Amino acid sequence: MRLKLASRKSDLARWQAVQVGRALETLPENPSIEFIFKASLGDQDLDTPLANMGAKGVFTEDFHQDLLEGRCDLVVHSWKDLPVEPREQTEIAMTLPRADVRDLLLVPEEVWQEAVKTGTLKILTSSPRRVYNLSACLAKLLPAKVKLEFVNVRGNVPTRLTKMRQQNSALILAKAGLDRLLEAEASGFEIHMRALIENCRFMVLPISLNPAAAAQGALAIEILRTNEMLKELCGRLSDLRSVESVNEEREILQSYGGGCHQKIGVTILQREFGRVLSLRGITDQGEILHKWRVDDGVEWARAKSADAVFPHDPKENSWFERQELPCRDLAEVPALFVARADALPTSFKASGKQILWTSGVASWQKLALRGLWVNGTFDGLGENEDPALEQLCGPVHWAKVTHKEGRPQFDLIATYELIPRKIHPDLRGKTHFYWMSTSSFERARQLFPQEIEHGYNACGPGSTWSHLMKQELKHRPKVFVGIEQFREESDPRS
Repeated sequence: MRLKLASRKSDLARWQAVQVGRALETLPENPSIEFIFKASLGDQDLDTPLANMGAKGVFTEDFHQDLLEGRCDLVVHSWKDLPVEPREQTEIAMTLPRADVRDLLLVPEEVWQEAVKTGTLKILTSSPRRVYNLSACLAKLLPAKVKLEFVNVRGNVPTRLTKMRQQNSALILAKAGLDRLLEAEASGFEIHMRALIENCRFMVLPISLNPAAAAQGALAIEILRTNEMLKELCGRLSDLRSVESVNEEREILQSYGGGCHQKIGVTILQREFGRVLSLRGITDQGEILHKWRVDDGVEWARAKSADAVFPHDPKENSWFERQELPCRDLAEVPALFVARADALPTSFKASGKQILWTSGVASWQKLALRGLWVNGTFDGLGENEDPALEQLCGPVHWAKVTHKEGRPQFDLIATYELIPRKIHPDLRGKTHFYWMSTSSFERARQLFPQEIEHGYNACGPGSTWSHLMKQELKHRPKVFVGIEQFREESDPRS
């Protein structure tokens, strides 16, 4: 069996096609793959901003025609390039497991140092979505006060990286594309990606603030609807969880009009604890979109009164004093996961290419105010989230900076211990609780066992949720992505 598999001819598109071809070759039918590479209409015009090109499917339409006219059997697309409207004569028959959906900020070291001096950082991107969403939040993630200047850029990944250097700028791009090209180079592909990102600072931008383009990180393999044989072959290899998330993201985008001109990001993550949705942007009609929530399928009744909800503010949930402990020189640790900003001693100074990762965005912003460059965050989704830095950085050995009683899955560096407060919150009459740590939950249950064991307990994803799920509680614990969602769904005034 011989199959003609087509894609764009960029390095990234060719590597993606090779990956799909290798997957097909594992089938018992042992198909042989003929690759067909060519430039798309969008590749031929590198001057017009994508949002202004008008025609939908500028990277995919001519390949669609090749399928209809029999010049190929399958086409490999980056799924986010496809129009959101389905095509009558073809269909997406397969996708491999989705790659990292997040965006990545790259800043050459000399560009960052100059930006700190001048107060301006030029950032290359072709995406109205990125410009809109990051204009509102990126400055708070950076460790110096700089004005952000977004500049349009076109071209494949190596071209954009080259322009980053030539124009003394930063660059935002899909992390999945860079990861795949670094993997291709390591596998012997004739490209030179590593040199293009040498001596760059990086930030993996949080999905909660900057959801990706619909379907970002996923590959779509398009075939004729009438080709039942290929449909069956591809169906055996398709990752159903990726397909489900991508289709829902595209449906959401389509409900607002669709198209690469849209200033809308939408990402759905399927996790053990539930389905996470991040939706941010602004529609063509001026409607501001802002959703960051998880649906875990657990029934949840609102409290009878606002007074029965605890806490309304994270500062209320205060059960311990924190006492600093002497610890080793943290500058020697190559990768630090910081559980909370104040766990990192005020004397800490990052060294060289040390990686800093936080539990959530709030801790990131606090560390940025201290002048520390943070590389990324678990985004409040728990320590089981994969930072996915192997392609960028190689193997990463993490250590967690937290309190002495912590139970991390990483090496533990204790910088403080918890001392129970004599004056603590009063939970009498409370029925709905949100816990931000296992230690707070256990301290509260020790003091107010009836309220806790018979109440409605909630928390964020991660170790606290895992702990609550093991306890004997009247109601199944519920997961929220943060205290804001907890208040929205618990306070009867909301």
